[in-house]
Amino acid sequence: TGVQTCALPISCRWCATDALDRGVRDALRWDDPATAATASNWVGYVATPVLTLGGVGLAGLVDGERDHIFTDGVIVAEAAIVASDLTNLVKGVVGRERPFVHDLAPADKPRVASPQESNLSFFSGHSSLTMSLAVSAGTVASLRGYRLAPAVWATGVGLALTTGYLRMAADRHWATDVVTGW
Repeated sequence: TGVQTCALPISCRWCATDALDRGVRDALRWDDPATAATASNWVGYVATPVLTLGGVGLAGLVDGERDHIFTDGVIVAEAAIVASDLTNLVKGVVGRERPFVHDLAPADKPRVASPQESNLSFFSGHSSLTMSLAVSAGTVASLRGYRLAPAVWATGVGLALTTGYLRMAADRHWATDVVTGW
């Protein structure tokens, strides 16, 4: 038997935009969206997981709670996995057109680099992942009473907010996609 995958929306189901999303896009989109996309991948997929998991682990070590490090990491990882699964389910059902695709002529839309991702804008997976890591690590650190809990929160949430901003600067998501992901 072959691996089954969910069907991706070939055409947009949510194609229209509103004044809020358009205004934020015009204000935040970089002249070089590829650089913002690369930065969002590094912050979202490297820096945030390393610093949130490392932060909650370090917070446990500082307070002499070495026995909790593995469990704390598993809790944070589980939250990220659940958030990512939910995000991907919603993306496939909603089928919202990405901002950079929205302004293209209909004939040009299939010619983008990854047309299978053209209608997966809602909601931002980068934003959802990074905020799930930030909040779960911060919550674990707070519930455990770690003295470094405020630093875990500040680092994680700061990275999540940065990632969301970069996704908009990269013209990959509308503001409402990012806010919903957070």
